[in-house]
Amino acid sequence: MAVAYVALENVVDVAQLREVLENHGPVLLRAVNDAGRFAHNEARKRITEGGTNWPAGYINNKTLSLRPATSLMRGNTGSAVITARSRPSTLTRFNATVVNDDKRKGVRVEVNRGRPKILWKAFMTNMGGNALVMMREGDYRQLPNINAHKYAWNGLVSLYGPSVDQVFKTHRDGPDGIATMALDRLEDVFAELMGFKHA
Repeated sequence: MAVAYVALENVVDVAQLREVLENHGPVLLRAVNDAGRFAHNEARKRITEGGTNWPAGYINNKTLSLRPATSLMRGNTGSAVITARSRPSTLTRFNATVVNDDKRKGVRVEVNRGRPKILWKAFMTNMGGNALVMMREGDYRQLPNINAHKYAWNGLVSLYGPSVDQVFKTHRDGPDGIATMALDRLEDVFAELMGFKHA
């Protein structure tokens, strides 16, 4: 998600916008980065406190990063960019434990907070230093509402939960989304610094 640009009553054409960028670029950069930090903090809060049961400390500057704006000139967009990790999270991150009721075995996981689920015939293993929850491909295909998998080899399927990016997008868009809040913040801060009335 990129936080950039501001709509002002005072800026009505390209020439005036160019004048703002040339003469007040540092102020606009300050407003953009303020809005970026605000959006990043709000995203971390919503993702951490939302329905997905992330492990403690998992939502950090590596899985949800902020790159501040550095310049408005020489082709730079002047955007503060939030990037969320797109790689799916292995199910072992979601309180995965082996269960055995004497008749069948499986793995209990809690991807959605407060809603644990047992994946019968699943098992936990370590491959290449990574702890994984896996199933035999034939057993996996019998699960209801399965999605096409791309983490399969040698007749085994590695099971994953959502990525941070997937969850971030659910909070980003919409009238109450983080993007809308960031834009409002950007307009307010820039208008305050410039002494403008914003639209």
